[in-house]
Amino acid sequence: LVEAQRITGLGSWQLDIEKNELTWSDQVYKIFGVEEDTFAATFEAFYSFVHPEDRDLLLEAQELAVGGEAPLSIEHRIVRPDGDVRYVHERAGAVFNDQDEPVKLIGTVHDITIRKEFELKLRETNERLQAIIQASPVAIIVLRLDGTVALWSPTAEKIFGWQADEVLGTPYPLAQTEPFALEFQANLQQIAAGQYLGNLETWRLTKAGELIAVSMEAVPI
Repeated sequence: LVEAQRITGLGSWQLDIEKNELTWSDQVYKIFGVEEDTFAATFEAFYSFVHPEDRDLLLEAQELAVGGEAPLSIEHRIVRPDGDVRYVHERAGAVFNDQDEPVKLIGTVHDITIRKEFELKLRETNERLQAIIQASPVAIIVLRLDGTVALWSPTAEKIFGWQADEVLGTPYPLAQTEPFALEFQANLQQIAAGQYLGNLETWRLTKAGELIAVSMEAVPI
């Protein structure tokens, strides 16, 4: 069990509610960055490690678990003694006596810092890309290989006339309109084959029926 917890970064714990005695496995001590002989082993001692901004959320989840309303499952931050901030996922369930009173909380804590940092970086990247797409003077369109629209930027709306909510998830507007359908299918086949289409000057039809000249580039993702 000790080796399994070390490999997975998962620790186990138990809180005796009446005695306010907290028992941690070796892995929990490693996650929190403390030695067993320096830890007071009470709920208050654990609570002092919880990031101040996450404490109310944790207490709320614990009250629900102790009340038997819902098992505890929460992601929150901890601040280790050296100041290092870690993200953990806590899961727990209450144990009740014959009088249906909560006597223990038994749970696990998993260090998810690497995953959370990756998620935060990914979110920042997506927000940055979204800002670029929104501000770009060039129409940005993403199509799936079946020809349906996955992204339709604000500039695409201005140039072609179709609003994003009209085309998202549907076939590209000109996919069924001759003579554009043949050219579109040929371009799609090239993209599906991994080819890059650059500086292609062609014609497109707007929603209003206006024929416009465009210069387009397309790359496979």
